[in-house]
Amino acid sequence: MFRLLFNLIPLQARVYYLKKRGITLGTRLKGDRRIYLYMLGYFFVEVLYINDLTANPAEAAYIVRGLTQTNLNDYLEQEFQSKHRSKLVTNKTLSEDILK
Repeated sequence: MFRLLFNLIPLQARVYYLKKRGITLGTRLKGDRRIYLYMLGYFFVEVLYINDLTANPAEAAYIVRGLTQTNLNDYLEQEFQSKHRSKLVTNKTLSEDILK
């Protein structure tokens, strides 16, 4: 029930509530943007902030559908691997350029 009502609350009020009552789980990069993941009871919310800084107002906050406490580790592992895979490709490319 609260999950349904959560989306009806104005954006800045949702984010304020997340910061006060939720648990910040971490961030992930998507393109050049940093997305913050919060857990609020039994559901999860991703938030985008202006200039990617939590001190700034939020641009968007949305419930992550399909993410549960059961599959949270898989989700975080997948994000961790994709983040490090792209860094490895970047570092390999940089080292190849240096050797040329």
